[in-house]
Amino acid sequence: MEEYGRRPTPTTALQGTDGSEVFSADLTRQGPALIVFPGPTAEAHDVLAELPLWVRRLPKVGVAAVLPESLGGDVGGLRVRLLRDPQEQMRQVLAPGDAPMAVLFGTDDHLAGGPAVGLREIRTFIDDVEGHFATMFAGPRVLVTSAATGPYCCPFIALPQMREDRLLDVDFACFSEQSHPTRARAMHPRLAGKIPKMLAWATNPGYDYYVWIDSCFALTRPDAVAWFLDQVGDHDAVFFPHRSRTSVAAELEFVLSGMAAGDEYLLDRYGGEDLRNQVAAYLSDSTFEDSRLIEAGAFIYSSRIVQDARSNVMKEWFYQNCRWSVEDQLSLPYVLHLFDVDAVMIDAPSIYECEYLH
Repeated sequence: MEEYGRRPTPTTALQGTDGSEVFSADLTRQGPALIVFPGPTAEAHDVLAELPLWVRRLPKVGVAAVLPESLGGDVGGLRVRLLRDPQEQMRQVLAPGDAPMAVLFGTDDHLAGGPAVGLREIRTFIDDVEGHFATMFAGPRVLVTSAATGPYCCPFIALPQMREDRLLDVDFACFSEQSHPTRARAMHPRLAGKIPKMLAWATNPGYDYYVWIDSCFALTRPDAVAWFLDQVGDHDAVFFPHRSRTSVAAELEFVLSGMAAGDEYLLDRYGGEDLRNQVAAYLSDSTFEDSRLIEAGAFIYSSRIVQDARSNVMKEWFYQNCRWSVEDQLSLPYVLHLFDVDAVMIDAPSIYECEYLH
């Protein structure tokens, strides 16, 4: 899109369907946002009819529709965020009038495009936005997954990710009880939580790299994904070494000793799991050298290792968690060995001291 004099986004608030105040920063928390004002004229229904198409054409842009009171609450099941503009305060700031209008809010509290007024102008505006986003991203496609469940969960932060002055092609997917089937009748929550951790390549295919971040961590720097990509380089996967132990056998001894001493945290997570036989099965494999333990709270892997959906290391890792135990640090070194994955350890003292994680 052509450069133009960028204006600050309005400081007035829109209103959510629950009556809550929604500010521009709320709309752009995960990236730029297209805000569409259908208006009260006859063209409003044409705008609403085309909204689903615009959503598909702009996968990197959040889309919200600011409905006039005259449309009421029936808008045909639109899968976009629906808002109201009390007393048309924001509309008056952006472009007064009744004609349909669209504007692109940037992540820096300034307009990134528009306003475009009238359906014809909006269509041209959507073409420009689509073309702009098609050429602006640098590097491979990356999906960052996490889970927002449990008492140790950090706020999920989907910061736009950069490499120097270029925006990286990064999407975020956060598992939660609202966004993902919990399968409460079939799975303990800890096993269900392994689905986004180990099977993101299956639930969200089409990415070049997958980054997992445990819910106790968050990416709080815009160059964090670039750092992960630099770490993995031409390798298949990159992990953090365990800060205290260096073998699966040592991890087993730690967990068993802790549970025997009454450690409630360990008992709650691993009580009743078949840990002894699990490790015994791994150590009985004469080709497996038990000399590596991994902190599995954050890692990156290439889609190369999951291209065969019938048999790949991440699928096997999930199977081991079903077969033996959800203590996934026990099974990870073995499955990496089993599938001969080119995995390297990050040269850092601890995952908990990594400047790219909070």
